[in-house]
Formats: sequence, C-alpha cells, structure tokens
Amino acid sequence: MNILIINTSVSMVVMIAMMIIGILTKLILARVLTINDIGIFFIGQTFLGMFTYLVSLNLGEAIARYISSNENQSIDILTKAFGIIFKTYSISTIIIIILFLSYQYYFRKDLINNDLTFVFTIFILIAPLKILANFIGSAYQGVGRLHIKLIYSDLLPSLIFIISIIILKSFFNLSLISISIIYAIPYVLVPYLYMGKFKLRYSFFYKQINHSKIPNLLKFSLPLLIAGLLSWPLNSVPIIMGILTSPEDVSYYCLALSIVSCIYLSVSAVDMAGLSQWTKLINRKDKHEILNQYRCATRWSILFGSILFFACLICPKELTYILLGVKFMQIVEILPALAFIVFINVLSGPSESLLKAYEDTRYIFVTRLSVALTTLIPIYPALKYWGLNGAVIVFGLSTLCSVFMYSLRLYSRFNLLPFDKFYFRTICSIVCAISIVDVFNKNIKYDDLTINLLIKLFIYIFFLFIFIYLFKVTPNEEKNIIKRSFFKLSFLKVANK
Repeated sequence: MNILIINTSVSMVVMIAMMIIGILTKLILARVLTINDIGIFFIGQTFLGMFTYLVSLNLGEAIARYISSNENQSIDILTKAFGIIFKTYSISTIIIIILFLSYQYYFRKDLINNDLTFVFTIFILIAPLKILANFIGSAYQGVGRLHIKLIYSDLLPSLIFIISIIILKSFFNLSLISISIIYAIPYVLVPYLYMGKFKLRYSFFYKQINHSKIPNLLKFSLPLLIAGLLSWPLNSVPIIMGILTSPEDVSYYCLALSIVSCIYLSVSAVDMAGLSQWTKLINRKDKHEILNQYRCATRWSILFGSILFFACLICPKELTYILLGVKFMQIVEILPALAFIVFINVLSGPSESLLKAYEDTRYIFVTRLSVALTTLIPIYPALKYWGLNGAVIVFGLSTLCSVFMYSLRLYSRFNLLPFDKFYFRTICSIVCAISIVDVFNKNIKYDDLTINLLIKLFIYIFFLFIFIYLFKVTPNEEKNIIKRSFFKLSFLKVANK
C-alpha cells in the first residue's frame, strides 16, 4: 500500500500542476496570438490528442499492465518490455506515415499558405515521438515508477513549452507557426531524454522483439479504444445544446462541468497509480489486500473530493464569483446538481482501474456502450424542452448508469465492494460537517465573497477532522502505513522498489 499512497500523491500533485500550467499557458497565448490564431492552435491541440489516442491503439495501459503481470520473472522486466514497446511504436508510426502522406496529398496546394494545415502537419509529425514517450513511460508505470512517466511524458513538455514562450516573447514577435514549432520541440526531446537517463538505444529495442505478446496487448487495448470512442456522445452534448438552445447555455454548462470535474481528481489519481499495483496483487492472488487497498483508496478519495463538493453545494455563489466573475452567475443554478452527480461517481471509488487490472476490458466496452445509449435516447427531448437543466439530467443519467454497471460487475464477479463500517463512518463525518456549516451559513455574511468562502471552508475542514477522529474513520493499521509512507520513506525509494 506504500507504493499506492505515494504514487497517488504524486499523481495528484502533477495533475494540479498541469492544471495551473494549462491556465497560465492560455493566459500567455492570449497576449501573444490573435483570437483567430489561438483558435487554430487549440484546434491543433485537440486534433493531436484525438489523433495520438486513435493511432496508439490505447496500448499504453496494456503495456503497463503487461509489465506489472510479469514482475516475478527472473529477467529484468523493463528489458523484456522494450521489445514490445518498439513494435507497438513501429505499428503506430506506419499508420501515421500513411495518414500523413494521404493528408499531404489532399492539401498539397495549401500546404504552405494555410496556417491550419501547417499546424496539423507539425502535430502529425511529432505524434510518433509523443506515442513513443507515452509507451516508455507506461513501461515504468508498470514497475511502480509512475513518477517517471508523469514527469517526463506529462509535466516536462508543458514546462518546456511555457518557459520557452515566456523567454522568447521578450525578444521576438511570436507567430502561430513559431508557437507550433516551440510546442513540438519538447515532444522531440522527451524520448531522447528517456534514452539518456535510462541508457536505452533504439537498437536495444529492436533486439528485444517478442512477437507473441502483441495479440495479448491488442486484446486488452482495443476494447478500451472503442470504449473511449463510445464516450463521444456524452462529449457531444455541448454541440447539440448549441444547436437546440443557445451558445450561452453551452458556456454555462462547460464552465460548470470544468469546475465540478475537479471533485473527481483524487479518484483519477488513484486510477493512474492503482493499475500496476493491483495487477501485481491479482497475480499474487492476494484478494484480501486488493479489497483493503480498494476500500482505503475510496475512503480517502471521498474525503478529498468532499472539500470541493462542499464548496459547490453550500457556496456556489461565492465559488462562481471568485472563479468566473459576475457575468457567469447563472452557473449557480446548476453547480450544486452537477457537483452532487460527480460526487456520486466518487463514492464508487476507482472501479474502472480495478476492472482494467482484472483485464475485464470487454465489460468496460459494454458499460460505455450502455452509457452512450443512455445519453443518446433522452438527449434531444431533454435539451429541446429543458435546455440547461436537460443537459444536467442527461449527465446524471449517464453517470448513474456507469456507476451502477461498474459496481455490479465488481461485486458479482470479483466480490469487491468499498462498503464497510469505515466507509459509512466517512460518509457520516462528511454529512455531519456539512450540516454544521449549513447552520452557520446564514450568519456568515461578509461583503467580500472570498472571505465568506474561506471561512466556510475552514469551518467545514475543521469539523470534518473532528468527526474523522470521533468516528474513527481510519483503521490503526492504515494510519501506520500512511505515516511510514510520508514521514519515514522517500517517495523515490518507494516508487523504485
């Protein structure tokens, strides 16, 4: 459990850092580029994300799971895995080259003059290197060194990009083309940084090819790839809403969703950290430890998520004003409902990563298909007649469908549920703390909304800790593990075990 706690903590820190860097990047680009150029750049970023997702065949998680499941072999796990990484990278590169040649042929007349075409061309060319970096990072995720992947594949490119723009804009007038080239440079460097740090060479990849493992990887990854595509109906709600209602409703819905999605941040961190750890426990057939870690991760995810959930539920006016300003105050009407829906998802814990660890990707596909149908059937009448509230209803139905199906599968097939006495004590602690703040809520009326929010958050966290102590939410054994993780062990030593 030490490794799970440390990797989850590192994941949360990196996710928060990425959110901050993303906001700063948008602010800096707004000062450097025109509105039209910023739109083109964001279109290119979106295209790159979708393109690499499709072309990589979602093999990153498959590689991480494969390495985790072979931890007991006498040879070096990473040495054996690099051959598989090289083959999957080669397949992705061939697909990219074919698509790029087709794309270049189609746009050959506008390849120089069209800015959007130039941006797409640059992003297509760096896609293989981004995929390679992700594959190598997934290999280290498989042996519990998640911090290496997070730093090299995720955090480092963003840091290099934003630092380069800050420095260069002081000396040069940056254009869309130069910004796109600067954005591409980190993805060219990162694979070579991996090679230098871990003494790897492309020839070494080539010598370690193991042809028998690719079908197994694809058997794991392809259902997840298709499942990811099935989530697009839910992602298309803003587009359909823009057609049926108004762009203003789209803005309110998307901004509110971006706020409440942070409630799920702790579960996302556990999902990322837990895949390799739970795969190892499954191979050891240590069902008791899997159940303990699942329950522990769920409880702490609920506690961390409850802080922003409380802010959205009790202080939606203050939170909206501080983050978005007066002109978006209509978000207050839907923010508590969306927060409640996301918090229901948090209550089930990191269920999807457990199903991935058990290699039950076909059921994940079935669940995503059910969610897609749950979204598509009511989406038109809900948006047509209820507008913004209809979008909340559709989001709620899809979330409930996902939570129900994942929980049902974990219980019926693997006999795993997060519910125990400590789970219900956690819920009671949160409910009691929120109830007390709600009593004080009428008496806290400062003119400064920021002070209002901070006071209420302080009261909530204070009473939450009191009730955690009174209800004995954390078992003694779990307390000792957490203390050892954070006060006795260096996180790098733990992650490299």
